[in-house]
Amino acid sequence: MAETKQFQSLYQGFLKAAQAYPGHPALWVDGQSHTYADLKTYAARLAGAILANEKRGVPLAAVMGYRSFSSYATVLGVLAAGKGYVPLNPTFPPERLGRMLGLSGVEVLVASSEALVLLGQVLEGVNDKLVIICPDEGGAGDLAQRFPAHTWLVSETLDAASSV
Repeated sequence: MAETKQFQSLYQGFLKAAQAYPGHPALWVDGQSHTYADLKTYAARLAGAILANEKRGVPLAAVMGYRSFSSYATVLGVLAAGKGYVPLNPTFPPERLGRMLGLSGVEVLVASSEALVLLGQVLEGVNDKLVIICPDEGGAGDLAQRFPAHTWLVSETLDAASSV
């Protein structure tokens, strides 16, 4: 009989590495190195915002981003909140992303700065009310005004949310 190993989630494995090596490089993206501590802080901040603002407790959250520190760290934040994630690649057509968003039934959408250019087009076909989190500086610009039915959290308001 084979020895059974205890299941360990991706986020639990990340936390172990972050505790053991907080100052070590964990991610290299856009010509910049980011430490485990950087990623852990970002993920905890985002997880707190997700948990503090969700209403229905849907087990999935959408992540709209592409190869940025924010998009990678957002995946960790969603996992830290105890959710699975629906990856929305901003290189896809907006109609397709809107359909994916609607079919997934998510309540929370996290959009990195590189996805904001496309976000308005994606939201035009979405009927469900979402909690939309824009964690990067610069936030959502005029999108919150164009789509007031959604709850918008931008970089400046995330710190008010509890952290995990």
